Amino acid sequence: MQALPNRARAKEATDLLDIVRLALDEETGPVVRAQLAAADVVLKRDAALHVDRWFRAAAERSLRLIRTTPSGSDTTPDTVALVGELLLASLAH
Repeated sequence: MQALPNRARAKEATDLLDIVRLALDEETGPVVRAQLAAADVVLKRDAALHVDRWFRAAAERSLRLIRTTPSGSDTTPDTVALVGELLLASLAH
């Protein structure tokens, strides 16, 4: 997530979609959330800032970008919100 501001628009879209997929996948989702929960406090704080930015404050922009990708065209606002909630909850532990 840290690299997102420095990415070209197309790459930013695929990076966001990758985060959505990793967070929601049945196999990778629990692992990602567990790793975030176990992270160092500084990493958690930094990651929470990025999650809040991309999946809450700029959620509409993130959704528009994700939908520009063929495999992200059916992504919903609820999906983006859910990813933000799940990741922020993991970072709050």
